[in-house]
Amino acid sequence: MVRARSSWTSVAHLAHLAHLAPLASLGCASGTAPPVAPPQSVELPPAPPRPREVATADTATAPPAVPPRAPASAEPAASSRVREPATELGGRLSPSLILGTVKPSLPRIRRCYELALAANPKLTGKVTVSFVIGVDGATRSVGAGPADFPDPLLLRCVETVISALRFPAPEGGDVHVSYPLVFVPDTPIAASTPSGSAPAPSTLTKK
Repeated sequence: MVRARSSWTSVAHLAHLAHLAPLASLGCASGTAPPVAPPQSVELPPAPPRPREVATADTATAPPAVPPRAPASAEPAASSRVREPATELGGRLSPSLILGTVKPSLPRIRRCYELALAANPKLTGKVTVSFVIGVDGATRSVGAGPADFPDPLLLRCVETVISALRFPAPEGGDVHVSYPLVFVPDTPIAASTPSGSAPAPSTLTKK
């Protein structure tokens, strides 16, 4: 009987040991180093944008070269000559030629003044006669005025005398003339030497 109990005790002891074996293995496993956690993924910040390249004097694109303008032609286009009024063409005529043409007509201008004095003995003053000498020497666009006195008959008579004059042909175009006349009773109308002529307008003074 004693031997049989010993066998049962041994069997029971082995069974108890067999039950504790997994626990022992777990204990050994718990004694080992804890498992290492997998590395977390780190998101790197985006790279800063590359700065734009600043154009330097060497890399800057030069503006397209402007072609030089062609020199203006000395002679205007045909259409310009057609549109250009003849009165704007600058001509030249010697003051002595203008004065030499007007001087022979002074007695007739004096006669116009004497007729006006018969109606108005106190008539006196200055009148400026303007006219144009054409390229052919003919006188046109004659106008007497402004005047210091309101006498249309005298002014019209002076215009008639000047309109009948014919001058030498000027050079380069029409010549614009401004010719002052001073009327004083019992004083002869004297012609003074003009100060000079220039391209349009040309001015001639007479007192």
